[in-house]
Amino acid sequence: SDGFVHSVGEPEDFEVQCGLPSKVSITDTNRCFVNTADRYDNTTAVRAQSGSSIAAALVAGSAALLRHYLVDGYYPAGIKNVSNTKHTTPSAALIKGMLINSARSVGGTVDTYTYKYPLPCDPTKEVCVSWTKPKPEDCGTDPTFSKVDCYIRRDQMRGIPSMAQGFGRPMLTNVMWTNDSAYSLFLDENYVPNGFQRSYTFPILETSPEFPLKITLTWTDAPGTPEAKNILVNDLDLIVQLSSQQVLYNPNQGVTTVVDVFEPYYGNDGGRTRVRDRSNVVEQVTIDGLNSNTNMTVVVMGTRVPSWMNSVLEGQNFALVITGQIKPKYEAWNLTRSAVLQFVDDNARGSKVEDERLVNSYNYLDTFKTGMVTVEDITIRIKSISAAMARDMIKEADEDRDGELSLDEWKAAVMTARSRARVPTDPELYFGKADASLLEDDLQVTDTDLSFAVRPSYSIVLGVSLTILSLLSTGRQL
Repeated sequence: SDGFVHSVGEPEDFEVQCGLPSKVSITDTNRCFVNTADRYDNTTAVRAQSGSSIAAALVAGSAALLRHYLVDGYYPAGIKNVSNTKHTTPSAALIKGMLINSARSVGGTVDTYTYKYPLPCDPTKEVCVSWTKPKPEDCGTDPTFSKVDCYIRRDQMRGIPSMAQGFGRPMLTNVMWTNDSAYSLFLDENYVPNGFQRSYTFPILETSPEFPLKITLTWTDAPGTPEAKNILVNDLDLIVQLSSQQVLYNPNQGVTTVVDVFEPYYGNDGGRTRVRDRSNVVEQVTIDGLNSNTNMTVVVMGTRVPSWMNSVLEGQNFALVITGQIKPKYEAWNLTRSAVLQFVDDNARGSKVEDERLVNSYNYLDTFKTGMVTVEDITIRIKSISAAMARDMIKEADEDRDGELSLDEWKAAVMTARSRARVPTDPELYFGKADASLLEDDLQVTDTDLSFAVRPSYSIVLGVSLTILSLLSTGRQL
């Protein structure tokens, strides 16, 4: 529940109407609940409550749903496919990353009680605390009583992450991508050694506050030694660089110039101060204002990873979650969708079984019976498709990069076109030494730094429910 539905009537009447949208009320007479199990029916009972006890159960349940989504093979096609093996054994970092990526700001305001005047204190007799947060019951206005004057500071809930709301409240529809979702989803689980980087480059469509571009990096850190000077043992960095071309006109010279524009974003740097996060195992970048024809390069950098993991074959494991208006992989197939689906219908040889229909139509499309489909085959059999469009279609569906279309590639492309799924285009990948321009001199790993990290001799399992309680700390019901 989003906390915007409740029942009407007295609790003893059991008039459970939780499905009726209404302004939320948390008064005793307007809560939606039942007392015995036999009172439950097809209308679910909901009770509006606040606190981490309620948030923990809801977030843990959300994590279970996300894991079920991956195990059932919904990624990457957006439809259930139990034969798919991609991310079907997700790590704790991936589940946490998907939860946090789905979250949105709760909005509204948060009240903070603050002392109106400095607390009386004699430094010769006691240690004076420069600041402490009072409890509401400790505040009063009458100086003859023990209570002290306080005032309420009301702050807008702006920006995530924040102390008041963490990364916001999870909204699973923002990350449980299906073939009718209005955004694209990209997931990756990988590793990066010290001084190396992995980069992913995508073409991006326009973004908006409704459909922002959101990139979340998560990892499970190794255990450190007590009183280590570095909070993190393995410190990764998330850097997102946007590149586009802008046309500039000089009216004095009458000259038009096309220039490349680069704009970097750093994880958890909502204020755009270009300060890197050195304390957290979650880094996020959110962008909600892009022009079209922009390329995005996502960089995951091994800024500080101890030497015992510093080899090409070893490194810190991480999970990367990206949602937003990434350019669809099968854009040319979407443009020719009607012609392709009509071709399948006309050449299915009467079969009602989808797989047989695709095989039969592919065999007819293979004009020269070579076992592969070329640009020439497409233009001969589907005359409404030009050679240029056929080349784009094969380029998009050609997974093995052999310049031709196999039966499996044909099936995947047609099924995606049929479902209209926004499968993101495959990114350009890079793995190698970190770009020197992205490194900071004061962050190079030294032998003295490594003395504060200890290699674990056991496996670490991170409980998702323990790592994401900060998602909801505002007291607002999911």
